[in-house]
Amino acid sequence: MTLPVTLDHCVIHVSDWERSNAFYRDVLGLEVAGGGENYGTEQEHLNNVFGARLRITALRAARGPGIEFLEYLAPSDGRPRPPDVRANDLIAWQTELSVRDAAVAAKTLGAAGTDFLSPGLVRVPEPVRGFSEALLVADPDGHQIQLVGSALSRPPTADPPAVGNAGRSPAVTRMQLPNFRTSGQAPNFRTSGLTPNGFSGIQTPGETRHGCE
Repeated sequence: MTLPVTLDHCVIHVSDWERSNAFYRDVLGLEVAGGGENYGTEQEHLNNVFGARLRITALRAARGPGIEFLEYLAPSDGRPRPPDVRANDLIAWQTELSVRDAAVAAKTLGAAGTDFLSPGLVRVPEPVRGFSEALLVADPDGHQIQLVGSALSRPPTADPPAVGNAGRSPAVTRMQLPNFRTSGQAPNFRTSGLTPNGFSGIQTPGETRHGCE
């Protein structure tokens, strides 16, 4: 027996809301769709963390599932992400974002001082799922973000520009993702303003997408 599930949204734990918001909103261009604080007995039971009080922010792109920030305002003794996490470690978390031109994205991220985990822009020799170039970067907390796109501004024989500061991961890994349909529902916990706007959308072939791996 299988469960009839759908993907609603993915969650990213952050240590500093202002810093993460500046990156995802001001650099990546995601829209803040809502936010608030979750607390109380229900939240403590759900997370199995006594005294849990969370700052929650819903983000969305033009299409696709939403992304949600969770910042634990209390308790504040959560363990940090290990600094030497590699792409093949089980603890590794990756979010995939689709961009129109991967080269432009690489230059924008490089100018913003983003930490590149791939050696700059990586050419995909046999494009699948509509993209021919990709790069892997880290968000302010070290979570991996893969951006995929097409080489729109260069002829097929041109080499991708070398940008960024290549770090721990030698290449971008391609993952096969299904089409996602979100439910548009938010959990019924005690909140102070959280809205589900960032969690609605549908991914169809050819549309901008963002997903989690």
